[in-house]
Amino acid sequence: MHSTSAPPALRPRDPRLDFFRGIGMFIIFIAHLPANSWTLWIPARFGFSDATEMFVFCSGMASAIAFGKVFDQSGWLMGAARVSHRVWQVYWAHVCQFLIIAAGLVAVQTSGVLNRCCGLTQDYVASLNLWHFF
Repeated sequence: MHSTSAPPALRPRDPRLDFFRGIGMFIIFIAHLPANSWTLWIPARFGFSDATEMFVFCSGMASAIAFGKVFDQSGWLMGAARVSHRVWQVYWAHVCQFLIIAAGLVAVQTSGVLNRCCGLTQDYVASLNLWHFF
């Protein structure tokens, strides 16, 4: 008689990590907006760390949860290969995301929307030194 065993249940995502990573990303977003009075109230103004540390810590915990089992079951070499593959995927996702956001920023800059809605008189793309990409 053959017994069929179900595969072990996957560990569910911890929504707390995603929640605090989201808060960290929102604070980082607020900190990078031009002519924004909310930047006076970000955590970096009140201590030695800012939202980047919170984001990196939560991401490290999520990575440990995601890849810890591979290291335990398959060893260091296979775990490092799996992490390297994921780093390669995230790298190219960031490159593509940067190009899309930079193109959108140039489109908004050339349309004059920033001047009309925010009263921004300087060339925002030039202030970020991004014109050499286009």
